[in-house]
Amino acid sequence: MKLLLLTAISACSSATTTSNVSNVSSSSWTEIKPGAPTICSKGAEFSFYYRKGTVNKLVVEFQGGGACWDSTTCSLGTFTKTCSPPGETGVHSSTDARNPFENWNHLFVPYCTADAHGGNKTTSYKGFFSTNKIHHMGRVNSFAAMDHAFGLPENAKPDVVATIGCSAGSLGAIINAPYVNAQYPNAIHQYFGDSYVGVISSQQFADGVKNWDLSFSPSVPGLDHANLVRVAANKSIDAGLFIVNATITASPDTQFASYTSSADVVQSSFYTLGGGIDWVNHMRHLTETVHDLHGSQYSTFIAPGDAHCRTQDDGVYNVVSDDIKLGDWMTAFAEGKITNRKVDCKPKC
Repeated sequence: MKLLLLTAISACSSATTTSNVSNVSSSSWTEIKPGAPTICSKGAEFSFYYRKGTVNKLVVEFQGGGACWDSTTCSLGTFTKTCSPPGETGVHSSTDARNPFENWNHLFVPYCTADAHGGNKTTSYKGFFSTNKIHHMGRVNSFAAMDHAFGLPENAKPDVVATIGCSAGSLGAIINAPYVNAQYPNAIHQYFGDSYVGVISSQQFADGVKNWDLSFSPSVPGLDHANLVRVAANKSIDAGLFIVNATITASPDTQFASYTSSADVVQSSFYTLGGGIDWVNHMRHLTETVHDLHGSQYSTFIAPGDAHCRTQDDGVYNVVSDDIKLGDWMTAFAEGKITNRKVDCKPKC
């Protein structure tokens, strides 16, 4: 049964027609332009990309690209404002056997709303000289893309479904994985996050709830709006850990995995921008806590250095930690054959 996700937030149709479906030049991807009510942060047109594979598996990928949550960050422009197609390297290659998703049906959801794919609100931020209006409509855009992919014949009954993302897209994958899994209750479910393990400052989370109308699947107990407001108002609660723990607890049949560099410069910078202190210790505390709570469902790969979003190009195959290659580890995870759930560069980070 097709899940009409978009109807949860809008009565407008998300149907695609031949006039808004096109092939990307020199690419294996097809671009789909769903039209209103989808929109990018500053009014640009939203589109998403799809590639049909050769196996009965589906990967739903959420792009990263910064975020903004208050007048300062939205005026700085710390986010992507338009859509662009994925490349042909890393997890996007359809010809490289090293890619664990090489032959899968692949939905790529661009990110242009500054809200980790989780918003449904247009907010006007007051600056010194003007008002900055941002369309935080990531949830609307994501639902339009997922609705299209779910309705395709080749995605009627996939054997395996992986929800993945990079950076802010990894948070988007956490937000949207329960929707994906609900669509395919009989499939094997996987989540893979590249360069976002869940660390978010109290202020970032509170502003996201208020200014984005940040929302999660109602199938996840504890992440309903009332609880989000409660957590946002209580700075003693680790909001990121709260989100990750609630999502994994509500998804007992899903395997979760996260990659991060030990000193990721982007994650740490955004955490600091949101008022957070000591991202490294917070990252290690969060991952260790989740391992303790969900050891049989949760895997992490912590690599040396400060690089960010390794899965987006072929550099992913050069990443090594504790003598284990990230590419090989990801393949084992995608095949359901993971053996080392805690790859860590310590003490040589």
